[in-house]
Amino acid sequence: KFGNETDTTIKQKVAETMCDKSLVLSNLNREEDAIKACDELLQKFSNDTDTTIKQTVARTMFGKGVALSNLNRKEDAIKAYDALIKKFGNETDTEIQKIVKEARENCKKSTSFWKIFGGIAAAVTLIALANNSKK
Repeated sequence: KFGNETDTTIKQKVAETMCDKSLVLSNLNREEDAIKACDELLQKFSNDTDTTIKQTVARTMFGKGVALSNLNRKEDAIKAYDALIKKFGNETDTEIQKIVKEARENCKKSTSFWKIFGGIAAAVTLIALANNSKK
């Protein structure tokens, strides 16, 4: 009903509700549906400039990575985290930086990290890119 609103407050509520939907689906172990809900939110709001909506987008991107990881789709999860890091790595907002930091940690913790990226040389390159996005 409110999906095409231009009022910032209403757009924030719509984004938060869409994010909550993905979390509820994930909590119900409906990871595929949660990922679809994440994608819907990202399609609609990923280019929004409002700080609150950007925070919601960052949380959603992180949540998508978690859902993919829960499905043992580690490579896709790392891609989701990498997209988050690339998009928001230079953000100054404290909330967004916390999410970016957690995404970096999840990338490093992945048990498939080395295999997915083709060995140490590729992994070192990925880490260097992630560290450059911190600057």
